[in-house]
Amino acid sequence: MGAWGHGSDANDDTYNALGIGIFDRVIGMDVEPDAAKVVIEEVLPCCEGIAYLGVVMWSLRQGLKLPIDTLDHTLADLRIELGRGLDTSWRDGGEGRLKAVAEEIKEVEAAIKADGVGQQVTKSQTVGDRFKEHVENED
Repeated sequence: MGAWGHGSDANDDTYNALGIGIFDRVIGMDVEPDAAKVVIEEVLPCCEGIAYLGVVMWSLRQGLKLPIDTLDHTLADLRIELGRGLDTSWRDGGEGRLKAVAEEIKEVEAAIKADGVGQQVTKSQTVGDRFKEHVENED
């Protein structure tokens, strides 16, 4: 299916890297407190590109604490993407992705200020909701 939203965590590569199945993507899931250790030690070393950005953003949105160097790397990648401008391969010409990247930069900056801890999102803001919306609009 690929990407179903503009956010770095709204794509199959992210969830495949995390080992999260389709059902949990849609309904959301509870994250164990030790999940950050697994993400840092086992998942992120195997990721690159959008999967790396997606795993970091997913982790922050779960309220997990990540190392500052990981967040610095993510922030640099996001700033590079923002600096490139519009990616016309998106249906909307890239405007939605640029807005998402700008918001993600703010989220990563806030996490750095909070000693690496992300701001947990509510269920109504989850990727599952964005995924359901994408599936409903596929017609």
